[in-house]
Amino acid sequence: MATTTISEADLSGKTVFSADGEAVGTVKAVRPGYFAVNAPMAPDYWLSTGFVEKADLVVQLSLRAREVTEHKLDDPG
Repeated sequence: MATTTISEADLSGKTVFSADGEAVGTVKAVRPGYFAVNAPMAPDYWLSTGFVEKADLVVQLSLRAREVTEHKLDDPG
């Protein structure tokens, strides 16, 4: 997991990609340590910002697409 501090501005509204290049949704909301993913044709979910590899024009996760499901949260904390 990444150890850099991620701000709301770094994530808000950006497309989220898995480590293997699959678009998994867009960032819908940000809370300290977590962000909500608006997933296409699926319920929204939360992930830890610890899984963010980098955030620039898009959010790149350190998780592969199949691993995202294992780390989804209905509500952080």
